[in-house]
This record gives sequence, C-alpha cells and structure tokens, in this order.
Amino acid sequence: MSGEKLSLISFRLRGTIAHFRMPDTTITHSSYPFPPKPTILGLIGAIIGVDNESPSWREFLLDRHWVGVAFQSPLRKTCTVLSLLGKDFLSSGEDFNRPTSVELVVQPTYQIFYSGPAADELLDFISERKSTYHTYLGSAFCLVFPEEPQRLQGEIMEIDLNEEYLVDSVLPVPLLAKITPLSGSAYATARAVPLVHNGDRTFHKRVDFIFEASGKPIKAKLKKSDLEYKMVHLQNNQTICLW
Repeated sequence: MSGEKLSLISFRLRGTIAHFRMPDTTITHSSYPFPPKPTILGLIGAIIGVDNESPSWREFLLDRHWVGVAFQSPLRKTCTVLSLLGKDFLSSGEDFNRPTSVELVVQPTYQIFYSGPAADELLDFISERKSTYHTYLGSAFCLVFPEEPQRLQGEIMEIDLNEEYLVDSVLPVPLLAKITPLSGSAYATARAVPLVHNGDRTFHKRVDFIFEASGKPIKAKLKKSDLEYKMVHLQNNQTICLW
C-alpha cells in the first residue's frame, strides 16, 4: 500500500440487454462486453445533467475522472436482427427499415466505480433515484436505472512486481505480466476499448482489457506501464483497477 487514501462512488447497473457498439463493425454491430470509459462518463453526465451540446460537456470531459468496472453476472451474448431506419427513411429509399444484425449482451449486471469531481453530485442523484436525462446501457433501446449507490473508502496500492494480486475488476492488458489460472475460471479479452472521448462523436486512445467472464477475480502479476491507472484496495476487501 502507498498509504494514500481514496474516496470513490460505487453503483450497480442491472439491465435486460446492453449494446456497446464497436465502431469498426458495420455489417454486424458487435458489442464490447462491458461499458467503455466514454460510455460511463456519458451515463454520469446524463444523470447529473451535463448538456452534451454545451461548452460544459467539453469541460466535463477534460476533468480527471477515474473509473473501474466489475462483472456481477456471467457474460452472455446473443445476436438478433433489428430493423434500423437508414439515411433515406424520410423518402422511403432503399435503406428504409434495413435489417441489421446486432450483438447484444443479455441480462448484464455491472458494478461501476468512480472517483472524480462529479462524485458527490452523482451519489446524491442516484440515492434520490433522480436523473436529468435517460440512462441506458450503450444504446437508447437498452434502458437502465443506476441502483445501490454507496461511498467507499480505499487505499491506493504500491505495486510489487514480484507479487500476485487478486483483482476483482476488469484489468487493462498493458498492466498484465502473468495470469495464474484459477479453477473454474474463463478468461476473455475486450480489444481496442476506447479510453478518451473528444467531446463529439470521436475517440482516441484504445486499450485491450482482460476479464473473467463470470465475474470471478483475476489472479495476476502486474508490470510497469505507461497507462495511467490506480490499483485500489477497498474497505470491503476488494481490489480494483481504476483507469
């Protein structure tokens, strides 16, 4: 441990379906398995009322936010076909109601961790079951209502590169030196997950993540990395990674 204390907010996202579209997929709209950081910041902004068409949205994104994600249910995906309105829908052109294959995450439950300037306001809004705008899991047809908010206290860890850690959240691959497989665990990778929202519909900086598909902890040795992150040991004995 470094001895530096950290206060953060935790809340749960439990939905029927989720769709976090991977931008480089066209014929089939594939989904990331968990919400990327820009999605989480968008959800937080929707709750506390940051207008994404105002200068305050850009200011919000430029603040220093730390987020983490833990699976609270096993990852399940399915594919379906949705009828999406194309560019020519007003004139009933060729793209009208075009069928599109969409990958969905089914019955997801995520624990979201957040540390940053919006923490106090976010806790108040969720505790009072209020939100300024609609909240959803990636796409507008995947409504969700944040629940079980709590304030947690943690301690930032000073990483020993020779020690193994049990990490209870998704873990950026650049930090990973070695995984020790645990019985019954199934590991998966989310590739090219965006980290930074530019304030419009573009993003930059991408990183791969590893996670355990049923929400079990990852036993791993870590290594030095240029990626900005914090490993935090929480008061409830969880160890999570914030980035």
